[in-house]
Amino acid sequence: MLSRKDISQNQINHWLVLQAVNRAEMDIAEVSERIKAEASLRFRLLRYLNSQAFPLMVEVHSIPHALSLLGERGARKWVSLIALTCMASGKPAELAALPLIRAQFCELLAPCARQPDSANDLFLLGLLSAMDAILDMRMPDVLKEITVHQEIRDALMGKADKFREIFEFALNYEHGRWDEIGPSAARLGIQEDLIPELYVASVEWARQILYP
Repeated sequence: MLSRKDISQNQINHWLVLQAVNRAEMDIAEVSERIKAEASLRFRLLRYLNSQAFPLMVEVHSIPHALSLLGERGARKWVSLIALTCMASGKPAELAALPLIRAQFCELLAPCARQPDSANDLFLLGLLSAMDAILDMRMPDVLKEITVHQEIRDALMGKADKFREIFEFALNYEHGRWDEIGPSAARLGIQEDLIPELYVASVEWARQILYP
């Protein structure tokens, strides 16, 4: 369990939520109790789910209600996002936004790269990719603390696989490595003319999450 002196108790609580929601066998009751025990996370989750950025057919009044509406896949995605956003509080705005932009960009790239069924996993990959910077820890140490699919774990550790290729494509675009974009897009089957629009949409989406 995280125990470094420079990690706040709130960050540890948020991390426990992140652990709970990403267990191989997720326990909805445990996730709900973890969220309810951390006021900042509970507030952000309910505020976000009731915002225009996440239009639901009904108003969400409680954490169990929210989790039941989201379902297991949705809970893994959105609770992870809110937990990480809370953990990044106090960090530079650019660092707080970075994993959100990456997560959404990777998710949007999934169907373009003929991997629509991997969109949720690619979202989580992008989201977790900055955890080392947020916690000031090495990525191997971060991954000792959390259960994620092996493909996500391998991609975060730099192992070549289908997830890593899409993630590296996202990183190359993020860093303006334009010479890499064309060949990578061709390998993945991504239309180059779609990429700028997807990235701009990801930046705008992250802005709505951080400043609803």
